[in-house]
Amino acid sequence: ILLEGNDNVWTIGYNLRADMWGQGYTVEAIQAIVDYVASIRDVAGIEGRFAVDNPNSGRVMEKLGMSYYRDGEYEKIDHSACFKAKVYRRLF
Repeated sequence: ILLEGNDNVWTIGYNLRADMWGQGYTVEAIQAIVDYVASIRDVAGIEGRFAVDNPNSGRVMEKLGMSYYRDGEYEKIDHSACFKAKVYRRLF
C-alpha cells in the first residue's frame, strides 16, 4: 500500500501472515507496486518504518534499496501498542 506523504515521498506498508514470512513475497510485491506507481506518478521516493524488535522488516526495506533515515515510532493500526521504530527511505 502506498500513501502519499507531504514531501512527495510515499509511505510503504505491509502485513503478511506469519506462515508466509521469509519467502520473498513482500519484496517482490512492494517492488512491483513501487515500479508501477513510479511509472505513472511523479514520486520522489519511498519511506517505511518497522519496529526495532522486527529486524526482518528492516532487511525487507534494505532489499528494496532503502536505508536508515531516522528513528521513530511504530503504532499498531488499532492503536493498542506503540513501539520504537527505525524509518528507512529511498529517494529516486
